Parts: sequence; structure tokens; C-alpha cells
Amino acid sequence: MPPKMNKQIHILMNEQDEREFTNLLITTLPNIAFLDDNVWPTAEPILRSSLSECTSPYGTAYIWNRDLFPTIPIGPRPGGGFQGPARHSVIQFIRSRLNGTVLRSGGVDLGFADPVPADVKKYFNSVWRILKKNATNELICVDPETRAIINPKGTDQWAWPGAIKWCLSDESHLFRDNGNNYFRPAQGIEYFRVHEIKVGAKGRGMPRNPRSDQTSSSSAGR
Repeated sequence: MPPKMNKQIHILMNEQDEREFTNLLITTLPNIAFLDDNVWPTAEPILRSSLSECTSPYGTAYIWNRDLFPTIPIGPRPGGGFQGPARHSVIQFIRSRLNGTVLRSGGVDLGFADPVPADVKKYFNSVWRILKKNATNELICVDPETRAIINPKGTDQWAWPGAIKWCLSDESHLFRDNGNNYFRPAQGIEYFRVHEIKVGAKGRGMPRNPRSDQTSSSSAGR
């Protein structure tokens, strides 16, 4: 039976963003663990203290909530070694990949078969809130050669502040999805400098557009 709860999000993060995401997860879920890939030489999983410390050549790591899932299934692989889960009791994290001046999107993926316990659903949704609250999908699709705008509307790619600042730091820097679409942030660099977006700031996520952010700032008396 296919998973009844299935979520996937495309993300753009640099190393700083990975550290911030890790810190937010640990703050929210103290008994979280990070698996370095899900294939290991022994039946003992390789644990890291953060996502940025995971060194899988495939760029994969897995987020394990040990409060909800005290144990995870691990079994022998044909040809040697052992393999852990890729879904259900873990959330898959795929690192964004930097190739020269292009940052290619990674992703976060989960799946859980029916019935989904209420506490598990709450946990999954809390991870998704962290991912989206601290990111923006206000990116414009551009021609990688001329930078001409192909599509000015938002995308299904969610960029974190460190990735945004990296992209805005040089006109040659681009985001890319897992196809052949290239993106730049919709806002200009001055806008992001003025607002100094801080990951995890209380009550504040990445803005969706300048007008809504300026309205909220004005009403707050800033």
C-alpha cells in the first residue's frame, strides 16, 4: 500500500543554511538524530551531530526522531553491508549541490503508510513549517545566458537566506532545479540587506513580497 502521508519539498541551502536548519530541528526536537546516508558497513547506523557533518557521496542524510521511533529497521544488503529505512520512520534530506556558479536544488522527502498517528503527523508538519517559514519561493525563472526573465512567478523551489545572499552576491550565480530551469531571487540585493533576514528569528520568516513586509513593519512601529 502506498504511503498515505507523502510530502516533498525542493530546497536551496548552503552550508550556513544547513547548520541553521540543524539548530532549529534540535531546538524544537531535542532527541533528533542525523543518519549519514542509510547504507553502512555494519548494523550500527552512522550518526552525526548535524546535517552538515554528513558525508555521503550521494548527498543524502536522514532525520530520525528517536522519541517517536526508538528503533529503526536495519537489515543486511545483498553483496554486503547493511541498510536502514528511507522513509516511514525517517525523513530524507538531499543536499543542494554547488557546481561552479550554479547551486542545484536538493530536497526533503517523507512518506508514511496509513494510519498516520497524530503525534507523527504533528512532527512531520512541524518540520515542514521550519522549512517554509525560513525560506522563500519568490524566485524568477531566467535564461542562464542572458538573464532575461522567462517566468516572473514564484516556483516550487524554496531558498534559504544563506543561499539567497550567495546568489545575490554575484550576477553569475544561479539556482537550478533538477531539470533545466534556472532561477534568481525576485528581490534585489538592497531589499535583503535592509531587512537582514535572520533564520529562526522569533515570529519572522522570509518575506513573500516587499509590500506585505513593509506593511507589517510599519504597523509594528519600526
